[in-house]
Amino acid sequence: KLIVLYLVNLVNSEESSGSIFEYLNLGDSNLSGGDLQEKAENLEVPESFDTIVYQTNQKGSASSYTELLLEESIQNDILTAQNEQIKSDLELLESQLQGALEKANAYRLDEQSKKEKFDTEVTMLTNYNKGIAKDIVEDELEEGEDLHDLEASSAMVFVLGLGFLFFLLHATRLVVGFQVDNFLTPALYTLFVDVSILLVICTIVAIAFYAEFYDEYLDYTVMLAGVAFFTFFWLVLGLWLIVAAQSFATTWIKQERACQDMRALTQQFQEAQIEADNSDSRRLRQAKHNFHYAIMRQLFIFPTILPPVTEIYLRTDFDFADYLSRCMASVLESVFLLNWVGYILIILAAVTWRVIVSYSEDFQLICLWLVPVVIIGTCLV
Repeated sequence: KLIVLYLVNLVNSEESSGSIFEYLNLGDSNLSGGDLQEKAENLEVPESFDTIVYQTNQKGSASSYTELLLEESIQNDILTAQNEQIKSDLELLESQLQGALEKANAYRLDEQSKKEKFDTEVTMLTNYNKGIAKDIVEDELEEGEDLHDLEASSAMVFVLGLGFLFFLLHATRLVVGFQVDNFLTPALYTLFVDVSILLVICTIVAIAFYAEFYDEYLDYTVMLAGVAFFTFFWLVLGLWLIVAAQSFATTWIKQERACQDMRALTQQFQEAQIEADNSDSRRLRQAKHNFHYAIMRQLFIFPTILPPVTEIYLRTDFDFADYLSRCMASVLESVFLLNWVGYILIILAAVTWRVIVSYSEDFQLICLWLVPVVIIGTCLV
């Protein structure tokens, strides 16, 4: 089979010369490749065939062999050039790859250093934030303690301030020259006794607040503020009533002196009417007040409702102004005197207000106006 394949190739390369056909004595040189292959299989090859083929190949294919060598040389040169180009490309790729690897390593190292630096900064920032949060908590605790101490100190100072207010009022009275009349002294003492009791209550609440006695159950701030406000309000109201009472007493004393001579009082009233000339002057108003007081005094001394045969009459020199002043002082003394019912009402008011404070601001505002209106309306009805 190898010989047949060789002959087929030889026929294809030497078809134009016809030497192989003559040697093989095939007669027809126009046979196709299939016929040649069939004849070649039936052909008996002599022993000297290799020698004949070699000689024929040497003689007939000298020029083809030269061309093949030339083509192979050219192809070898081309392949060599391509190999050189491939080698240079490989070297370039290797150098580029080496550079890329170096850059990648440098980038990796740089990113690693950045990551380590970032982790360090994050750790520092976390520690800093934790420190700030800890400082805030400590500051809040210290601020709460300071506020608690400040509230307790303020409460104690407020209570002591109310106590020293008595001495301030006494000193002011001495400087200004204000003298409380004798008939108002019991009312003033009663007011001071009530305020002193309220101050004692404020002091007890302040001490309990400072000692944190049942602090989780009781709101001492509201209790202390309520009792202190009521004490201050009660003191101011009492002093204002005493000053107003003394002012009324002074006016009554002046009118009592003016009413000792009824003829002179009547003459003054007539002269004031003439000077006023149908206008309401100050002198006329004063004369009217004195005249009204004189009529009231006269009716009190000589009541017209009693029968004239009785002897129930007062002396003509009866001091009606002193009588009115002492009656008013007695009323004020009874007003300022707080019994156990009054203190119970104060405690109930504080507890009620503590309950109201636990609700919303709207509810507090409603109660702040509704309760006084209900109380005043009940009293008026």
